[in-house]
Amino acid sequence: MSIVKIKLLETEASGFHVTLTANDGKFDSIDGFLPALPPELESSLSNWQLAYHQLEKVRKISTRISPKKTISFSSSEQRKLVITQINKING
Repeated sequence: MSIVKIKLLETEASGFHVTLTANDGKFDSIDGFLPALPPELESSLSNWQLAYHQLEKVRKISTRISPKKTISFSSSEQRKLVITQINKING
């Protein structure tokens, strides 16, 4: 079994220096750079995460009151916005 380690270091420019290492002997390490998220994606992702965390609070309450039926969802608009922003990045 291989253990892969990813090290992310935030740079002064917006983005992260990335170092990938594995203990399988196939390579020593690989260095690279990941740019920061575009503001639109960061905003839509943040909004989706906020909605998700609010749903988690409801789930915690629902386990104490033993509901007969639980419906879980996130806003389809928020999901679509995150997907749209990711697709813009990937071309």
